[in-house]
Amino acid sequence: MQSTSDGPLILGGSSHVGRALRAVWPRDAAATWQSRHNGPFQWDILNAPAPNLPEGITGIISLAGVTQGDRLADNTALAQAACALAARENLPVLLASSQAVYGHKSAAARETDLCQPTTPYGQAKLAMEQAVSDAPRATLLRISNVVGCDALLLNAARGRQIKLNRFPNGESPRRAYISPVVLGQVLRRLLAKDAPLPRILNMTQAGSVGMADLLRAADIPWEWVPAGPSALAALELDSTQLASLVDVPPATPSQLIADARAADWSPT
Repeated sequence: MQSTSDGPLILGGSSHVGRALRAVWPRDAAATWQSRHNGPFQWDILNAPAPNLPEGITGIISLAGVTQGDRLADNTALAQAACALAARENLPVLLASSQAVYGHKSAAARETDLCQPTTPYGQAKLAMEQAVSDAPRATLLRISNVVGCDALLLNAARGRQIKLNRFPNGESPRRAYISPVVLGQVLRRLLAKDAPLPRILNMTQAGSVGMADLLRAADIPWEWVPAGPSALAALELDSTQLASLVDVPPATPSQLIADARAADWSPT
């Protein structure tokens, strides 16, 4: 007998973000998690056609992606495969992009801003966005730092010495964040919408958070280093469009750390 879901299919369930999201996904909220080699929905996305879906799948969330190395172009192929499956099943698809597509902005980046990525990862994600620009029922999610899955807290979890830029005003860099708990809530609420979603959405909690404040909330020591001329004091996302669709709490260091711990993050 074919299994049933009544929830989304989540591609990339074994990624950093996928594992964190799964750890805080409510028990009473159905979801089907994809992985290449085990679990309820096995699919080697780049090397095999998509299997038949369980009954009741309500949408597709694609977190599958490559963040570094020589296979960054796979981000495009992964997104195209997710879109092809969504089109085959006439389902909405939410595709994980990144704030990295914006590059360096002097103000909070809006969805309508020109994208000028400065890293290979950002360039690969922008190429992915362009490749699926005509996909039906697809929404590109430009996700901010997911706390606990970001470089700062991953380095802390690996026991590495943390160094923070200190700017002339005495402050650390400020960044946009979203927690796994809030990310899951927002994804579920977006898929529950009856009306079509915007083509592009910034996925972040309102405001920005100082990295030093985040480390203080987690009781993690760090070492200050003087900020060089190329250091970025702030990278922020405008959350106005997302807030018009769903309620999103503002980002605070204490709640971000609490949510990261709930998603099984912890420093060594």
